[in-house]
Amino acid sequence: MSDKGQAEVTVLFLDRRSIAVQQFRKVLTTVQFKAIRHVNSVRDALREINQQIPALIFSEWELEDHTIIEFLKVIRSNEKWAEIPVYVYTSEIRNDRVRAAKSVGIQSYFLKSKDSEKVGRLIQRAVSVEKTAEKEEVTTENRQLIAAKLRSQLKHIEKLAPLPTIAQTVFRLISDQNSSAHDLAAVIDKDQSLTARILKIVNSAYYGFSRQIGNINHGIVILGFTEVKNITMAACILDAFKEEVSEEFNRYNFWVHSIGVAYAARELSERIPGINRDDAFVAGLLHDIGKVILDQHFNRYFRMLLKEAKGYNAPLFKSEDALYGINHAEIGEIVSHSWNLPQSLERAVGLHHTPGAATPNEHIIHLVHVANVLCHRNHIGSSGTALAQPINPGSLEHLGIEAAELGDIWESLEIDEEKITMILKS
Repeated sequence: MSDKGQAEVTVLFLDRRSIAVQQFRKVLTTVQFKAIRHVNSVRDALREINQQIPALIFSEWELEDHTIIEFLKVIRSNEKWAEIPVYVYTSEIRNDRVRAAKSVGIQSYFLKSKDSEKVGRLIQRAVSVEKTAEKEEVTTENRQLIAAKLRSQLKHIEKLAPLPTIAQTVFRLISDQNSSAHDLAAVIDKDQSLTARILKIVNSAYYGFSRQIGNINHGIVILGFTEVKNITMAACILDAFKEEVSEEFNRYNFWVHSIGVAYAARELSERIPGINRDDAFVAGLLHDIGKVILDQHFNRYFRMLLKEAKGYNAPLFKSEDALYGINHAEIGEIVSHSWNLPQSLERAVGLHHTPGAATPNEHIIHLVHVANVLCHRNHIGSSGTALAQPINPGSLEHLGIEAAELGDIWESLEIDEEKITMILKS
């Protein structure tokens, strides 16, 4: 059997009628892959994989002899095949199938009629990774190559990781002090998926209302404008970056941590004059977005980084600097800038690990730093770092907080993991 890292890059399609292969042909011709293989059945697919492990597998849901779920159970039970990325396309999105797909480690589930460009992006990513990172072990030489490649591709981050239109609109509303609950409701109502998600959260057992809330306006009245703004922003970001890529980086635990930091920053902002509560929430929510970008667009490198970082007795951002000369906070700042976020939020994302570089008036940087460390200390989710960063004494001084107060301050924040879980699962 050929080894995946040493053999030609192949893409395997499982499709009864090869319709998807023809549909995606225009996109695929722009990608410098070595081979596309097409089979009709699970039996033939297993035979192909045994001969040549593909870089990616795309499959329709119903195959000639089995479903994709049955196929995945076989794939995941074989150690050599367990990490092959598998993507499923279908003519309709059904929640029961999405849940089933995720349960067996399918990376993404999408509409074949609308997402052909996504197929091209996924293949392009797989091909470039295979060519540049054939070995799991990182050498000094290819570290430099990887760092250069990261910086080069980050110049085009607005194409790699665009902020969805609905999220842009919601953020503009959040940033506009003159916006109203009516404005927010009008935006949410235009997106059926977002409307359903917000109403599901409002009607969840967590809030315990005796009657079902049927529209967004009523939900805003009950939960409050600020709470619905924050939940909506979190939902938009989660939807934009929900695709699971690797087992090494648990995306669910990551978002538990990020939303926890968002709420902690928002509540801490009450102690600091001049910091907008909504800005504090968004800065906390996005503080580690650079890790998601690494996982989603530079996955092989990120996996190697996480593997090597375990040997460093230091927080992840320091391991990143030592290995590649760039860290997730810097990448997050680049992404925030491409999204046209206010400079204060860009800086909060970029300097949340290095608050000593903040100017005297950049209170929000110290705020996010403290919120992040407190959530790490109190085990609110996991951001992927094995060793939490010590709190910066200068940040405590800047915020007027004594180290001895931190325990009481944390209790006063009342970070509710049940609420966070409710947002994630809705």
